[in-house]
Amino acid sequence: MTIQRRCLGIVRSSALTAKANGVEPHAYLSFLFAQLPYAKTVEDFETLLPWNVKASLAQSLERAR
Repeated sequence: MTIQRRCLGIVRSSALTAKANGVEPHAYLSFLFAQLPYAKTVEDFETLLPWNVKASLAQSLERAR
């Protein structure tokens, strides 16, 4: 398996997991890619999981408006 296919699989899995948790996939991926560089600890990464991100994503969308 090529690195491109593995990366695509990770992105697709993340989008589908977000959708399954009631989070709009495009908004989630945009939020995730913006926040990943700042995640340093296990707790930081756990807060970026789709089932933990609804409140943070809502606040982020409100600030963007």
